[in-house]
Amino acid sequence: MQGASKFSVEYDKDNRFAFAEYKFPSFNDTGQVQNIITMVGYKYGQPSSIIGDIKHGPITARWKEGGGMEVKVWRGWPITTTYMDLENVAIVHAMRAAAFTDMHDSLPARMNNADPINENKVWQPPSPVEEIAQTNNQTFPALLEWGVIAFFAVPALGMVIFGHFLSRVTRIPRFSVAARVFFAKVSQFIRQPGWFLKGGNGR
Repeated sequence: MQGASKFSVEYDKDNRFAFAEYKFPSFNDTGQVQNIITMVGYKYGQPSSIIGDIKHGPITARWKEGGGMEVKVWRGWPITTTYMDLENVAIVHAMRAAAFTDMHDSLPARMNNADPINENKVWQPPSPVEEIAQTNNQTFPALLEWGVIAFFAVPALGMVIFGHFLSRVTRIPRFSVAARVFFAKVSQFIRQPGWFLKGGNGR
């Protein structure tokens, strides 16, 4: 597929198709997953479910197809690389169950970890047979981020307002005047450090 850097296919021990995966590399492109979901939607229609937040955090979109097949577009976090999986749900579930019962089976090493394609990803999407709560778990992180911003922004704004108030009610010179005097003294010291250090009027 256009834009994919890798295509992987897995079969079970009876040579039956289990799943295939396309990898669409991305660096800090949070909108890439939406583009892939839209592309898949042209062929399969609206997703059966979307879990996560497209703009921030992990997300998984699923399409339930006939014959026990499932199409899945997902992204981990903080890596924004997007993956598109085509799974035979029953066979994938059987392979994972076998991997749990016999860790020394002849299955590939990545299947022993119960992950379809394990490339040291930070996050893996939930299994198609797992119970997934239909809740948006991105609310708390978003609120936390805004809380941190407010924690630093509000005191900073208060300091600016207070400083402006002091400059109006006292004889504190303006910043531009103080900066000009300061840099003039520094320049004078660089030109004649000995004369400057002797002291006297205007030093």
